[in-house]
This record gives sequence, C-alpha cells and structure tokens, in this order.
Amino acid sequence: YCTSIKNLDVSGLNTSKVKNMSWAFGNCENLEKLDVSGFDTGSVTDMSGMFRECDSLETLDDSISADSYYSENLEYILVYGTREYCVIKTSDMKVVHKGIVSDDFSVPYMDGAIITPDGTIIYYIDSEKRLHSFDISSGKNEMLLEEYYCNGISISGDGQKFAVATTDGKLRLFAQSSLKQVDELEFYSSKIGQNSNLIKFSPDSNLLLLQGEDLYVKMYDLEKKEIVFSAPYQVNEITALAFDEDVNRLALSSGLGMFVIDLNTYGQLAYIPNANMYIPHHQIIISKGNYGYSDVYAFKFKELDELIAIAKEKYGDCELTDAQKAKYGVQ
Repeated sequence: YCTSIKNLDVSGLNTSKVKNMSWAFGNCENLEKLDVSGFDTGSVTDMSGMFRECDSLETLDDSISADSYYSENLEYILVYGTREYCVIKTSDMKVVHKGIVSDDFSVPYMDGAIITPDGTIIYYIDSEKRLHSFDISSGKNEMLLEEYYCNGISISGDGQKFAVATTDGKLRLFAQSSLKQVDELEFYSSKIGQNSNLIKFSPDSNLLLLQGEDLYVKMYDLEKKEIVFSAPYQVNEITALAFDEDVNRLALSSGLGMFVIDLNTYGQLAYIPNANMYIPHHQIIISKGNYGYSDVYAFKFKELDELIAIAKEKYGDCELTDAQKAKYGVQ
C-alpha cells in the first residue's frame, strides 16, 4: 500500500498488456493527486477496488474524486463526490463527462453511486437513502421508488437489469429499459449502507451473489427465480470476489480466507486461510503469511486430477490404513 504518497504520476507506464488492475491504488489513503492519463486498459479484465479507500484523492486527471465505481463491462469509471461527478473512458483514461447531479445544495448528497455499462445513466442513493436516476446527456434527475428507503444497488453486466436493496427486507429487481419491477426476494441489507452489502451479478447476468446483514452468502438464479446456493454458516464480510468463467468457478475472500465454489454443482471446492486474491483464467491464488503481511505467496489452484497424479507419484499404489479411512471418512 502507498499510504504515505500524496502525488503520483504514472502516466508514462506502458499498461497495454496488463490484465489485472484490481487494488492498483487501493488503501492509498493519503493520495491527493493521481495522473493516469497515459493508461491503456484495453487488456484489463479486473478493476475491482482500483481506487478503494482513496479517501484523500482530490484530482484524477484534473477531475474531482471522493469515491469511485467502475462499470460492469469495465469500459467506464465513475468518480463522484457529494454532487460532482466525472466519467472516465477506460480505453484511454480520458474524462468523457463531468458535472453535477444537482445545483440545489439544499438537497441530500450522493452517498453511493453506479453507472450503466453504456456510460449514460448514473444511479445513486442519496444521504437520506432515496434512489435517484441521473441521465448524463439530458441532466434529468429523477427520484425512483419514492415509497422505499434504499441501502444498496447493483446493475447487470448486460445493462438490462438492476437490483435495489430496500430497508423493508427486500431486494427488488427492475428492467433497466422500463424501470418496471420484475422480481423480488427477501434480503436483509446492512443498515450501514451501499458499501456494506454484497449485491453482485455474475458475468452472464444470470446469477445474483448476495450477502447482507445476516452475513450468510447466497446465490439467486434469475431464470429459475430461486436460491441455488446458501452458505451453511456465517462468514466475515466479503471484501473481494472473482468469477472465473474458464472453469465456471467463484472465489470469495472475507479477508481471513477464501472460499472457492464450483458453479456447476454449487459445492465448495476449498477454503484457503489467509488468501485474499484469485486471478481468473490462470487459477492463481495470492495469500499472505500466517504472521502478517510480510510474507506473500502465489500458487495455482490444483484440479482433482492434478492432485491424484501428485499423490500417485509420491505414494504409488499405497492404500490408507483402517485408522486413516476412519479419520478422513473414506469408505
């Protein structure tokens, strides 16, 4: 973490082959000015947490910043303050839109915001937990769901659906084009707000990954309209996740460890203590040591056939003893 840096110019870096920018500037809590104007992000597939906890960031390519959100297709970054916003095109890291959502300083301020994959509409929850839609082209600001208070919002990667957590214990799904409700389910969102709820669509937009105030992780199938996975126990707040479409797998990190779930069977493949990053397409796991952050390890997640081959090479045709079978539950 670059906790002591205040000004950083990385505009000269060649990033054309970089695929993962997750947490690139995460926890740079004293960073005030950042120049990424020369970044080429055409190969990037993950920007999660790129500006997480950059609470002091005032300028990004001469734009304002208090918080940030990247679109689900990674084409845009929304950087916003209380009323100000700017939209950055990730292909060349240039600001394409900049303005304010309201010129009335007596109205509640933005408390959490997202942007549609086409970079045209900002959805935000204000400081009084009301949901707004802001059309960047026309400047029209419209309050939605006036009868509900909201704690979280997420939009699908195809831009067709968005999900809103409301304080009456529901998660409501809407069609993006018509703003009509198409589904709802029970979801007890955290009272803390947007950043304390996990509401995430899968890359194919068919699944919703959820974790609310009860700390149970669930997956909801949007086509079947049913919960297809529910963790049998509570886990610490999920801080990072990665969908690996190559092997249809999901990795969830709680800060204390990582759960790896097979999305074909919805069974848990592994739990890795201290692991906090999974690199899709390569199945690489990054883990810190048991005694702090000084030791960092990277290793490949091994498939069953690989483990069997290793065991045969090491142990040959040896068989488990009766005591070992009893210990490990082998029949």
